[in-house]
Amino acid sequence: MNIRLFRSAILPICSLIVSIYCVEVHAQETSSLPSKVSPGDKLTIKVLEQESLCGSYTVFSNGTLGFPLIPEDVNVKGLTHDEIAQKLKEELEKECFYKATVLVRTYKKEDAYTLRSTRRTREGKGIIYVYGMVGSPGVLNLPDDEALTVSKVIIRKGGFQDFANRGCVKIFRKNPATGKVQTIKVNVANVIEKGKLDQDVAVQDGDMIVVPEQFFNF
Repeated sequence: MNIRLFRSAILPICSLIVSIYCVEVHAQETSSLPSKVSPGDKLTIKVLEQESLCGSYTVFSNGTLGFPLIPEDVNVKGLTHDEIAQKLKEELEKECFYKATVLVRTYKKEDAYTLRSTRRTREGKGIIYVYGMVGSPGVLNLPDDEALTVSKVIIRKGGFQDFANRGCVKIFRKNPATGKVQTIKVNVANVIEKGKLDQDVAVQDGDMIVVPEQFFNF
C-alpha cells in the first residue's frame, strides 16, 4: 500500500479516537466535580443532634434557604452541599448548639425525613415552633381558649432537658410588615423557680422558640 495513502487513511481515525478519549476524560472530570445549588433545588438536610430539624428544604428564587433556628435566610446560591452544611453548622452553633453536625444532599424520593411542621394543620390561633433542649421539640398549635406564655409552652413540650440553658430561652419573632426578625430572650428559670411571672412572655402565631444548650467551662 502506498505510504502516503495509508497515512491519509489512518490519520482521521487516530484523530477521532483522540477526540473521543478527550471527551470521555472531560466528562469524567466534570461529573466528579461537586454540584452547586441553584434556586428551586430541593435538598435533604439532617442535623444529627436534633432529629426534628431533619427534612426537605427548597432553595428560594433569590438563592436563599430558610432553616429553623436560624433567624435570617441563608444565602446558598452557587454553594456545594458541603459548603451549605458548613454554613448551617456555623449559624446553628451561634444560636443554640454547642456542636451541630449537618449533612446536606440532593433530595431523593426515598428520603423518609420530613419536618413534622409540614404535616401539621393549623388549628386554633395558629402554630409556633419549639426547638432545642426540650422533651418533645416540634410544632405546637396555639389553643383558642388559653393565652400561652413561654414557660407554659416549655411545659407542654415536655419540660427542659438536663443541660438546657433555662436562663436564656430565645423567641424569634418575624415582623410581617418589615420582614425583620426580633430576638427576645426570656429567663424561664426566674419564672418557674422564682415566680417572677412578669418576666414571662406571651407567644404569638409563627414564633420560633429555641432552648439552647447550657455551656460549661471546666
